[in-house]
Amino acid sequence: MTNKRQLKDVFKGVASLLFQTTPIFPALADLPEFSATSTYAVGDKVQKDGKYYKCKTAISEAGAWNSSKWDEITQNDVSAIALTPEYDLPVHVGDLSLNEGDTTVNHYKVLGDDSDWVATATKGDFDISFLVPTLHTAVMQMAYGAENVQAVGATLAANSGAGSAQTTWAGIGINVAKHEVRGTIVLLNEAKNRMLIIANAVVWAAMKFENAETDPYAVQFKGTMEATDGPDILFLKKTA
Repeated sequence: MTNKRQLKDVFKGVASLLFQTTPIFPALADLPEFSATSTYAVGDKVQKDGKYYKCKTAISEAGAWNSSKWDEITQNDVSAIALTPEYDLPVHVGDLSLNEGDTTVNHYKVLGDDSDWVATATKGDFDISFLVPTLHTAVMQMAYGAENVQAVGATLAANSGAGSAQTTWAGIGINVAKHEVRGTIVLLNEAKNRMLIIANAVVWAAMKFENAETDPYAVQFKGTMEATDGPDILFLKKTA
């Protein structure tokens, strides 16, 4: 029997939330069709006749399909995941949560039998939420789309609370549009030796400024996790 000491394997103490817009498991259906006029390197992926393949022998001269140089695949390769985060987001300590809702058990009964005739289950929804207290242009563009963020300037008349002379101001203007933010979430622990990855997060932004006396302006990201052609959640340990 494996005892509880041997089973102790925990992930805790999140120190960083990294985000990249590039999926680590691109949809296999989006892979390019094999081309007899193209060359391929080991690891390249294609689709042909409704199936998906990964090149196992480099093809330096274009030519007809040669099945001996390809391995059929049904999901993405998990042995060579590329992580290239674009953001190390300043997430508020008390406002990060990843939760899978409770499973709903569906009871089906028949006359004369008090126990379930058959039972099925519906999985709960997966919810992602984190709060980012910043006005940085890069985060605003991520939250609302680059097309909805623009540079703006203004002047403030004298004796309007900013001094006795007219003042000039510069910043950004935001069209608060609904914008889907899709990508990969990477959580690093404090020791930087473990990570938790959400492979296909989909979140939307909302402005938060509820306690102006003590809290800065922030952007709340909320959403879910969509299925991928690979693992949905990954737990990794540093090996080198």
